Amino acid sequence: MSPNANARASAKGTVLEVKKLVKEFGGVRAVNGVSFTIQKNELVGLIGPNGSGKTTTINMISGVLKPTSGEIWLRGERIDGLPPYAIAQRRLGRTFQVTQVFRRMTVLENLLVPAFARAGAGAGASVSAQRDGDPRPRALEILRLLRLDHLKNEYAGNLSGGQQKLLELGRVLMLDPEIILLDEPFAGVHPKLKVQLHEVIRAMHQEGRTFLIVSHDLQTVFHLCRRLIVLAEGTKLCEGLPHEIRDDERVAEVYLGR
Repeated sequence: MSPNANARASAKGTVLEVKKLVKEFGGVRAVNGVSFTIQKNELVGLIGPNGSGKTTTINMISGVLKPTSGEIWLRGERIDGLPPYAIAQRRLGRTFQVTQVFRRMTVLENLLVPAFARAGAGAGASVSAQRDGDPRPRALEILRLLRLDHLKNEYAGNLSGGQQKLLELGRVLMLDPEIILLDEPFAGVHPKLKVQLHEVIRAMHQEGRTFLIVSHDLQTVFHLCRRLIVLAEGTKLCEGLPHEIRDDERVAEVYLGR
């Protein structure tokens, strides 16, 4: 796609475009020609059975892995091959399937780390980042949103798995991302905290943020997401509205083997 075409796509509201994405590990093709687009303020689920290429796909989008081939465009700018920090500076944030909190730092300190990193990013930082002052008020605001403010002085390593997932999401929010990739945010989370996380995602979506959510929790993702993309054996099987995906025989076959 030409730069002008990408500018037009961005103007129409396309935040993320993945084109014919391929990732090979030795002789194994984990992702094979996957393409999709995400519009501004969409809430999209990326689902599929184990080994379908979901995490590999978002690892490429976020810069953790370099694609073997294909293109990734963020708001009309090609980003495939950029390092993760450069993509984060372009307001794309992500969480990980296995939480990556700083266990020996307090909850509040965990949120301050990305704020200080962003403030020191230099010319590559956003204008809003460069004019930030004390990040503590913003960190405390996010902790209140996540209902973790009462734990601000607790070591992150002492939190439950669900609380750590909320904390990791809070660190992402300190970077003020426009689009957020969540990798298995509901896995291993207590039902009460799952509801809380669900509510937080909805609140942020209503504020205008865009989400791509990888999850095996089909009940939650079908209820939460407005559109679903289904991967199977590294390829895009289908995409559509939740009720369309629920009734698709191809989806039933890859999940249930019938």
